[in-house]
Amino acid sequence: LIILSVLIFAALLTKLNGLALIPAALVPLAVAMRTVSRRRLALTAAGLALLVLAALAWLSTMPFVTGQVFQFAALQRLFDNLGAQAGQAGALANAAVYGFWTFFASYGWGNLETWGGLYTLWLLGAGAAGAGLVFGRRRPFSAAIGWGLVLTPVSLVGLSTALSIAQNDTFLMVGRYWLPALPSVVLLLVGGWQALTPARWRTWAWRAAAWIIVGASWIAPFAVIAPAYAKPQPMTASQAARLAPGSAATFAGSLRLLGYVPPEPGQPGGPARLGVCWEALATPAANYPVQLEVIGPDGQGYGARSTWAGGGNYPPRLWEIGRPFCDTYETLVWESFPAPAVGMLRLRLQTGVFGPGLAVSGPAGEPLGDDVRVPFVVRAAAAPAPLAQAADYRFGGTLRLIGYEAAALPEGHGLRVRLLWQAAGRPDDDYKVFVHLRDTPQTAWTQSDQRPRGGAYPTPAWAADERVLDEHVLTWPAGVTPPPLTLYVGLYRAADGTRPAVQDGLGQPVPNGEVSLPLP
Repeated sequence: LIILSVLIFAALLTKLNGLALIPAALVPLAVAMRTVSRRRLALTAAGLALLVLAALAWLSTMPFVTGQVFQFAALQRLFDNLGAQAGQAGALANAAVYGFWTFFASYGWGNLETWGGLYTLWLLGAGAAGAGLVFGRRRPFSAAIGWGLVLTPVSLVGLSTALSIAQNDTFLMVGRYWLPALPSVVLLLVGGWQALTPARWRTWAWRAAAWIIVGASWIAPFAVIAPAYAKPQPMTASQAARLAPGSAATFAGSLRLLGYVPPEPGQPGGPARLGVCWEALATPAANYPVQLEVIGPDGQGYGARSTWAGGGNYPPRLWEIGRPFCDTYETLVWESFPAPAVGMLRLRLQTGVFGPGLAVSGPAGEPLGDDVRVPFVVRAAAAPAPLAQAADYRFGGTLRLIGYEAAALPEGHGLRVRLLWQAAGRPDDDYKVFVHLRDTPQTAWTQSDQRPRGGAYPTPAWAADERVLDEHVLTWPAGVTPPPLTLYVGLYRAADGTRPAVQDGLGQPVPNGEVSLPLP
């Protein structure tokens, strides 16, 4: 216990997540209560407590530590954010999965991952070990040792989750914070496999596992890490031809963004990738990290990553002046992104990992703030369900109205109208949707005119055959009793207000480019 106390003391001075070792250290203390004299046990426990308190006192003198974690305000933020995070359970679950993924294999500051097949083997192996520990006929550990091994990873995951909630930052749940649990995890895996493997197969099973693990470890530096960290090659003519026109910009007067490649659409939970080409006009003052952030139509962030060029191996001070090169940056789109919608990919060069962005100027030297924003389409992961009322109207040959619903607002002085559209082809025109409640065929008593999904998903961003759920809320003053109303729906071009021709399901033209829909 004295040796263990010294080790925990050193661990705490090395990294704050050494706190997670304390619960496991209490297990042998509890076991010793049955065999060690109370006087010796009390002295040892006091020594353990004093060393831990000494480490915490020493840490409390470090501004970085006290400014990040050792604050009563951090506990207050944790309790305050617990309720707010209830709706973010999906984001926390994704962060936990990412933590487990990077705990197994992650390289470099940018968290480069290894082959996907190895993660599948890792999950299968972990599942097999868990089955062996729970259902195996032969217990590999005593109960005390087993609890001690389990408590360390559980404590580490719990601490990082609490810190993530307190700081409102899911990026704090990463595998490198859980590395103190590596010995415990290895012993649990080996014990579980041993309990599950019959004795006659054990030798061959261990050899196969060793070859897979050792082989992957030796191959990864050459097949995964080296290619990812290779120096980017000079820009080619074909790469330059793919850049979006007018996308050039200059950061801090010394680093020129020659342009970006329009990104492919993404999905919540999937990657967002942006290809760009750079050129150094002069050697910059510092190595500025590159940040790629996903911005939703509501202006909120839905995923971000900071790295350097070349997978982290080509920071700006190494760039050769007058040697253009191209690079790709990637981050994860959070599940909470309000898809489908057109968001933005925000590209910045930062003064530090958490610092502000460098000043950006356009091709003519005009100031553009501290970032470059690239339109980014995020499609829904699944098609919306059919609505209660079916419909079949074709607008302009490319858009169809295939369903709708109308329901009174809870306040009683309004109506929520949901429309289900389908793109027969990829729309070229930018349409606005009008939804009118009319007391006469020519008079709108209340109305909503906007691009689909509150303006967040313009029709030119739709894909062929895509279904889009569009909602409109129409209100009137409280206490006013509306006259008999009829629901009218249609489209008009945002540029000139003209309406496309409308046909019903039988191909017959519908007058005035609008359809009248029965209200429930």
